[in-house]
Amino acid sequence: MKPKDRSSSVRKLKKRLSYRVKTYTKRKKKRANARCAICKKPLAGVDERQKTRTKRTVLRKYGGVLCPSCLERVIKLSQRVKQGTIRIEDVSLKYLDYVKQLSKA
Repeated sequence: MKPKDRSSSVRKLKKRLSYRVKTYTKRKKKRANARCAICKKPLAGVDERQKTRTKRTVLRKYGGVLCPSCLERVIKLSQRVKQGTIRIEDVSLKYLDYVKQLSKA
């Protein structure tokens, strides 16, 4: 088997040509739908079939990574940390990385 055929991004399909003759064809795997990194909901507005990058994803912070509800929660938490209302240690672990990135900016 050639190295180019060992890729996990290619799916092997069995094809029967005639009696006792089998061959394998290769087809690229389909990409999974984009999901939110925090809550795992499917993201709206992200389409992998579009040609240009600007049409494929949403043009805002964490567009194509977080859903709007999780992004809203992250922005609120980062502002509360900046204002000193809550401490960074009080932020839930699933939001912590995103809050740290926003509070640095």
